Amino acid sequence: MVKTAAPRVTLRAVIVCILFFPALFSSCSLFGNDQFPGYLKYAVAKVDLGALYQAEGLKEPVSVSRAFLTADSGTGSRAFIFASSYEGSRLFVFDGATIKHVKTVQNNGLRSFLTVLPSGNYLCGGVELDAATLSIVSDTRPTISLSDSARSFTDGVYLYVLYQDGAGLHCDRYDGAWNHLSSASVPPLSGFSTSSYQLLDAYHEASVSSKVRLLFSTYSGVRSVTFASVADFLAAYGQVSLDLGSESVVALPYFSDNGGWATRDGLIALSYEQNSRVIRYSYDTGSELDDERLDSTNGDRRYYFDPSGYFRLFLDEDTELLHLLRTWWK
Repeated sequence: MVKTAAPRVTLRAVIVCILFFPALFSSCSLFGNDQFPGYLKYAVAKVDLGALYQAEGLKEPVSVSRAFLTADSGTGSRAFIFASSYEGSRLFVFDGATIKHVKTVQNNGLRSFLTVLPSGNYLCGGVELDAATLSIVSDTRPTISLSDSARSFTDGVYLYVLYQDGAGLHCDRYDGAWNHLSSASVPPLSGFSTSSYQLLDAYHEASVSSKVRLLFSTYSGVRSVTFASVADFLAAYGQVSLDLGSESVVALPYFSDNGGWATRDGLIALSYEQNSRVIRYSYDTGSELDDERLDSTNGDRRYYFDPSGYFRLFLDEDTELLHLLRTWWK
């Protein structure tokens, strides 16, 4: 048998191909993507939620109505995904530093409202979980007004839950044992009817600052309302409008109703005007501090930011992959 020598590919030939056929080398379609996903440089870990759903008895379609990442991720914190299908609801709990799945909670008292109680325990709807063991402490906690649109903060003694209904914005106060202490109607934003704005987030870290920050989406833009303390926030109940009793009000450009987070390092916004971006704004001036571009591979995805500003969850609903990413400014 006569062997035929394989043709040699010289460096000159490769250079000629790159020079005269650049489209071949610039097109990422060879690798299955239209554009290299820029978020990969911030990647810490990921988990296949689709496989997890199947293992835990949830059949497609599965809807994720809430994700939650506790402050200071990577130092014993947790990440949560509340998911539902025709088979019911599940609360998936992950290690906050690795996104390793540590527990799945199944209980009829689960709802999409997620928060950290003054005791440090976790609450999902009417189900309280021990912070250390993740065992159920109680599944009969009050669930009135608790939905995925409710937001909350704690001063270490009380839990304040803010929620909206047809009559406006309200705040319920609970003690560390989840006893309901009081309810109050919160004044509307100046110049807006109670039905013309949406509460996006509430933020207070007593160990970092005394300030309470609320973030609203309105038909004419976004309002960040800051109070010097919890006491000042409570005193605002007696005002004609909520922002009259505040320390400062900052107006931001319009962005998605579902794309706003209040963090230790500023306000985070999703902007789809011109170039799609995730933007960090200053609390003091409303000016842009920095941003991250969203590329064409983003598809149907959701972001959830750690309140302390170190990490974020990035849920790709097309692939059902949950990514843990560093924030771009740390």
